[in-house]
Amino acid sequence: MIVRPLVSLKGAEDDLVIESDEGGEGEEAPEFIEIEGSMIRTGQIEALIEHSFLKRVQGRYKVYLIISAETMNEAAQNRLLKTLEEPPPNTLLILTSANLGALLPTTISRCSVVSFEGVPAATAEARLQGLHPDVPAEQLHSLVSLSGGRVGWAISMLQHPQVLQIRDDLLDLCVALPDLPTLACLQRGEQLMDAAERWWTITVEGEVGERALKARRDRVLRTRMREVLDVLISWFRDLIVAHADPDSPHLVNRDRREDLRRLAPLYQVERCRRVCAYLEDMKAQLRQNANLRLATEIMALRLISAGGRAA
Repeated sequence: MIVRPLVSLKGAEDDLVIESDEGGEGEEAPEFIEIEGSMIRTGQIEALIEHSFLKRVQGRYKVYLIISAETMNEAAQNRLLKTLEEPPPNTLLILTSANLGALLPTTISRCSVVSFEGVPAATAEARLQGLHPDVPAEQLHSLVSLSGGRVGWAISMLQHPQVLQIRDDLLDLCVALPDLPTLACLQRGEQLMDAAERWWTITVEGEVGERALKARRDRVLRTRMREVLDVLISWFRDLIVAHADPDSPHLVNRDRREDLRRLAPLYQVERCRRVCAYLEDMKAQLRQNANLRLATEIMALRLISAGGRAA
């Protein structure tokens, strides 16, 4: 049984669904979709606890998987403490989190912490090459580097090849930055917003994705803007590396090696470091409800101003 933070496509408030393989046939699918930034609230945890005390219908154990446990608010975490400490017989609760620091110490103290590291790059590349032998090795390397060891994420990207075109479009924009006038920032901001929207419509296909975009456009674009930012960060990080060694094996975007070799002398290393720090900070701002359009336009201006010949 899975518990995850979801957003209702009908209601105005965040909600949560408990997924189970015990549902009857013919039940209407819930109108929910997972969107980053949703919360797991107290009432939803109470529903989980109540369900955990029900008698098992089949199987030796009941297993509850709470995905993105850091999205539980403080009250929800406190409500779960007793069940974590003394779960019903033959009941297992598993909490996953990419940010352990966001969980209360009292929650962590009642769990056995198991850390999972990202898959080594060489292993991930070999796995992806076996699944997609037609994809160029340099493109696979770039994808694995962007994934941060998340092989599932990389596989998902390869299953949606149009996303790879979005990446190429973003890198083309980065290549063009040194020659762009400052006044082009507004137009480039629109291009970044468009990239985020395209990323969503490609990876969340069908009517559900379209309706989510219509109902929660700002929320949806924030989730994919993080992916856009990761591509931009990889470019400016590569400029720093290429400034020292354009043939470095540590380049993320190896398929753009010639562009990096040509453009690295036009950028000051310190400017590139500041841009990377700014983009990382913007990822945090997007979680805090910063004005998305304004933030994107300012970001485009910062990217354009980062170019120019080094002094």
